[in-house]
Amino acid sequence: MTKEPFLDWKYRVIEHKTGNEVKDFFLLFPAVDPIARVALKAYAQTTPNKLIARYIIHWLELLDDAGMNEKEKEPKGKHAK
Repeated sequence: MTKEPFLDWKYRVIEHKTGNEVKDFFLLFPAVDPIARVALKAYAQTTPNKLIARYIIHWLELLDDAGMNEKEKEPKGKHAK
């Protein structure tokens, strides 16, 4: 994957079955990012793979049950209000 100047590639994803590095991926953190949950819900609603859709919806429900439906941390540092 070509490194774009505005992106900082922090993660290396390895395919479990082959051990090969995955070059094209997009990483979401739904436990702390409410927009990631919106994206996952939209994916679950539109994918033809019903098994994956059920897994995603179940995962999102678990996050909600755990109280992870809102970002809880306050901003820190010199730019915090």
